[in-house]
Amino acid sequence: MATKNLDKLQTQIAALSAKADALLVKEVAGVVKRMQEAIRHYNLTPEQVFAGIDKSSRKGKSAAVKAVATKAPTQAAAPVRKARGTVKGSKAPIKYRDENGNVWSGRGSQPRWLTQAIAAGRPKSDFLVPSGYRDDKGNEWDGKGKQPRWLTEAIKSGQLKEAFAA
Repeated sequence: MATKNLDKLQTQIAALSAKADALLVKEVAGVVKRMQEAIRHYNLTPEQVFAGIDKSSRKGKSAAVKAVATKAPTQAAAPVRKARGTVKGSKAPIKYRDENGNVWSGRGSQPRWLTQAIAAGRPKSDFLVPSGYRDDKGNEWDGKGKQPRWLTEAIKSGQLKEAFAA
């Protein structure tokens, strides 16, 4: 009787593992699609996309896809949660951007491109990156907290989040 229960549990585990693997493959495909859309939208080069990533870590498949391909237990592919708060060395969000693609987070000394533009008579506010999102129906989100349903649904329908930047 104990072996029947064990066999039943192992069958259930295998079925759930297969479901989890299928969901992971679907999720990875969605992530890849969104990344490709963003790459096309911003005309990014491979150098820009992979800047700061060790070349040895780029070779091969991701741990999640490897787990699916090798039928490894799904637990190995579980996402690692980051601790809340700032991490030393993490990048601050972009606050200022010019038409040439120069960016500045507003931290540290003011970059030359911005100093020169201000000296040429342009106000600093011309370079501010919008910090919120707004749609044509009047819905707004400041970018903090959980993403609202209206924006999530718009992204699922194929629109880019950047299209709603205020």
